[in-house]
Amino acid sequence: MATPTIPNGKDYFNVVNYNGTGSDNAVTGVGFAPDATWLKRRDSGSADWGVFDTSRGVTKNLKFNTTDAESTEVNSLKTFGTDGFTVGSSGDYNGSGGTFSSFNFLSNGGTTASNSDGSITSTVQANSDAGFSIVKWTGTGSNATVGHGLSTAPSLILGKVLTTTDNWIVGHHKLSSTPWNNAQFLNTNGSNYTNAAYWNNTAPTSSVFTTGTWWYSSQDYVAYCWHEIPGFSKFSSYSGLGSVDGPFIYTGFRPAWLLIKRTDSSTGGNWSMINDVTYPSNPIGSPLMTDYAGGEPDLSAITMDFLSNGFKIRNTLNSNNASGGSYIFMAFASHPFTGDGTSPVTAR
Repeated sequence: MATPTIPNGKDYFNVVNYNGTGSDNAVTGVGFAPDATWLKRRDSGSADWGVFDTSRGVTKNLKFNTTDAESTEVNSLKTFGTDGFTVGSSGDYNGSGGTFSSFNFLSNGGTTASNSDGSITSTVQANSDAGFSIVKWTGTGSNATVGHGLSTAPSLILGKVLTTTDNWIVGHHKLSSTPWNNAQFLNTNGSNYTNAAYWNNTAPTSSVFTTGTWWYSSQDYVAYCWHEIPGFSKFSSYSGLGSVDGPFIYTGFRPAWLLIKRTDSSTGGNWSMINDVTYPSNPIGSPLMTDYAGGEPDLSAITMDFLSNGFKIRNTLNSNNASGGSYIFMAFASHPFTGDGTSPVTAR
């Protein structure tokens, strides 16, 4: 088995939980200076997601669970640091006594570059080692191409308009038999939406992704783009069995973090996000949901086991294991199956 290019996934992606203080709160332990940080309150029945990145700048907030345009929230994420970030007094992101999760990604240290690979010039910061880029551009309302800054075609794209209200658009290379003819909305629980206006029925290439007429003229956009890195990230699909002895899904690593979405039905179609920091031992449960402002359900909502080379479904929930149901997922590793390249990582 080949030596993995990323022996420690936490060098590029890390989950850090923290407790709220109600005043400026420096959260550390990320292990790097994050370029994208997603925040969610875990203990509240109504707290919006916070989505921040170094390309747009601190206090510039998007929310996975809404269609809201970008807003400036001075007491949200106030600074990015060398080992984490600082949040202000916002109750959604730092309420006193609250419990919170942060999901942190490394890109290019906030350094952006103009990219003219597409018909639209974009502003990009990219990390090809991690297979992750942050892309900004202004739409034209016509079919167009946008440079993403990576050397491999993205398997997954999350896109959002900044300057007006609209859905989060998700493109995923396993969304259907013709994946880029379809889209999902990250802020809803619906099944696939088929419309050439999203991706112009065209798969990304190693230099650009294609946008259709949905991406409106003179509106500003951001997209998060990923391609797979063996042993570190996996973006794929599976079919549910409807049994407590559910499917095993191979990833090539022990997942640290997992996001699952049912794509063929809105029944149980919430986006379920699970990580091994909040629940370090099997069974892993109590997902956060990107399309929902609520906190974590109780641990009786057991979902699966994280194993050394994938994950195993252990329930019959429509959200991840309906009989014959179709699902997509994105996953990041703690360590690849081969660990440091010399010995395998075992399941806990």
